[in-house]
Amino acid sequence: MSHLVDISPSAEEQIEFHKIRELLAGYARGAFGREACLKLHPLSDIGEIQHRLDQVYEYAEISALSARPQLSVYEDVAQSLEHLAIDGYVLPQEDIHEIGRQMEQVKLIHEFFSKPDNRRDYPEIYQWTFLAADPTKLLKPIRVILDEKGAVRPDASPELLTIARSIETEAGRLNREFVRLISRYKADGYLTDTVESVRSGRRVLCVQAEYKRKIKGIIHDESTTGRTVFLEPELIVEINNNIIELEGEFKKEVLRLLKELCHTLRPHKDHIDDVCRLVHHWDLIQSMALLGMSYRGQRPKLQEAATLHLVQARHPLLYLKNKAKEKVVIPFDLILNPPNRLLILSGPNAGGKSILMKATGLIQVIAQCGMLIPADGSTVIGVVHRICVDIGDQQSIEEDLSTYSSRLKNMKATLDAADDSTMILVDEFGSGTDPKIGGAIAEAILDALVKRNTYGVL
Repeated sequence: MSHLVDISPSAEEQIEFHKIRELLAGYARGAFGREACLKLHPLSDIGEIQHRLDQVYEYAEISALSARPQLSVYEDVAQSLEHLAIDGYVLPQEDIHEIGRQMEQVKLIHEFFSKPDNRRDYPEIYQWTFLAADPTKLLKPIRVILDEKGAVRPDASPELLTIARSIETEAGRLNREFVRLISRYKADGYLTDTVESVRSGRRVLCVQAEYKRKIKGIIHDESTTGRTVFLEPELIVEINNNIIELEGEFKKEVLRLLKELCHTLRPHKDHIDDVCRLVHHWDLIQSMALLGMSYRGQRPKLQEAATLHLVQARHPLLYLKNKAKEKVVIPFDLILNPPNRLLILSGPNAGGKSILMKATGLIQVIAQCGMLIPADGSTVIGVVHRICVDIGDQQSIEEDLSTYSSRLKNMKATLDAADDSTMILVDEFGSGTDPKIGGAIAEAILDALVKRNTYGVL
């Protein structure tokens, strides 16, 4: 079970982590990936973080290769797999096709790692091949019946091929008769400008209403104005009947083949489950890698003890916004050498204090999610177990709290929980009341945070 960082939804929103989630979800290729991106939460176990970070980093490197496995759009087949487990159940053609497509995706992973160099260069991603066995053999019976676009192959069985050829023969015969009849009745002036149409799956002539008695056949419909009737000529009825009968036989043979195919796949349901789980995991890692690449993300160094050691860091959202406008973002360094743990920011309004504070928190959260960070690779991320944030006006009308009262309440909760694995981010510390009183309270809180060995920016 994953170990999660203690951070409130309010704190996540204040540092705008929800916007990172939304951007991440935009890269997802399926519903499961989108949901996983929107539910992403920072981890507190350094082993879990490192494992995911290594996968994201390696996948970002793989993405730069010309011959790379890249996940395409996929659909959720969980319900289809539940039905597959039911003896005698026949999955719809499109569901089987989707299962086949996901097998094709996982097959790409196995093909990529058939090369020893790739196994050596990307060991973390190579581990994916152990999550789901190579589905090539299992894919084979699907491809015998369905092609890469999901259409039934006419030669899926000898019987189907015979029926398909008979349909083709009758269709050719129908077309020749139609051409002949159209030429004849058009010359007689019986037809409308449209000439022909289809009604109830049968080819018909578009006949002017006043000439409908001139042509023997079956009237299937008429236009809303009543000026045109849709007539199936007598000579065509038998051919249309033959085609419809053959199409019925074709559907029955397809159903038989799909039933046999489901019977073949059923014992391998667990293997197919593994394939789908790998696709879901792939979607999350690919989304993380692609978003990280968009802001030139790097893999940071991780350590167990909390620290603040950001080198050439940039606010990811600001970077992406300015990148679109071809504007430059000035990076910052934030390095606290022991025994220093707290940084107090000061400066004029609109000087960038809040942006730096949000960037610090956001980079910490992104890193502990296992994502690449918008900073230099020499950046060190110390794993924290709790992140407390108080940025902006926290006035609460519902709880009858003023801005200052609300901030005092938040600070009390922070002090109750703060320790040496806590990061605290507080903007305009001690403001909102008389400067002397606010300053005294801020000094007392700072003293308490120092004693608790807490890291943060205030």
